[in-house]
Amino acid sequence: MTVEQLAPQRPKKQPRTAPQLTARVRFKDLVAANLVHNWPTLRRLIREQQFPAGKMIGPNMRSWSVVEIEAWVASRPTDNSNIRILGGSKQPKKATD
Repeated sequence: MTVEQLAPQRPKKQPRTAPQLTARVRFKDLVAANLVHNWPTLRRLIREQQFPAGKMIGPNMRSWSVVEIEAWVASRPTDNSNIRILGGSKQPKKATD
């Protein structure tokens, strides 16, 4: 017998995989995607818990994960059939000849 055969077998090391990094977006990206239009509205939505708070990445910098924003967009209502227009159900006037 050889020394290699007598030595206990060590399990083979698994190759390390890089951690999954999530893409982050900033305010200008939210504006470009037409999700928000200005900071005051965004702050109000965050304060009222109607928009994800994101993470502070600096003393005056906030960012959001793309996954977080996509989940928020998916949670928004898409069907307007249950929205009642203020002032009742006025029908548009028909054009007369």
